[in-house]
Formats: sequence, C-alpha cells, structure tokens
Amino acid sequence: MSESTWQIPLLVLFKSSSTCLGSITVYRTSVQSIICASRGLVTTTKMTFQGIFLMSAFCASLKLKPRLEPRDGDAVDYIQQPGGVSLDVKWV
Repeated sequence: MSESTWQIPLLVLFKSSSTCLGSITVYRTSVQSIICASRGLVTTTKMTFQGIFLMSAFCASLKLKPRLEPRDGDAVDYIQQPGGVSLDVKWV
C-alpha cells in the first residue's frame, strides 16, 4: 500500500471538529502495524513454501543413484600420513 492511499482517510479525520493529535497518532500507528504485520505474513508464507520446496528436492536427491560407479580396482584408498601434506613446486 503506498503512502498516499492510506493518508486519504486521515484527511477525513481532519475535517471533523473533534479530531485531536492522539486520534491521529492512533490511526497512523494502527495502519502502520497492519502494513508491517501483512508484510511479515507474506514473508513467512514465502519462506514456508521455499522450505517445503527445498526439503522435497533434498528428499528426492537422496533417492538418486549415480549412473557411473567405479570398478573395485579403480578406487583409490585415502591414506592419511602423519606428517601432513607437502607441496613441491619447480619452476620450469
């Protein structure tokens, strides 16, 4: 809701002779609270649907099997050495 559309009823309040600063403040605060709550609701709804979509994609990915599986002889075992890893660089 744009700023100018919610100020139109505020102009009607000004025409009334019994309008005071407190009633204007209550009106403006209540409108802002409604707008803020609506935005929060929309954001929460979007995040809920995104979570549902991502969870279903994750569950579907758990059922996938790789097309290519290495043969037993091609697999390389990981050997952890106690000294760590070293890198030798030679300039050519």
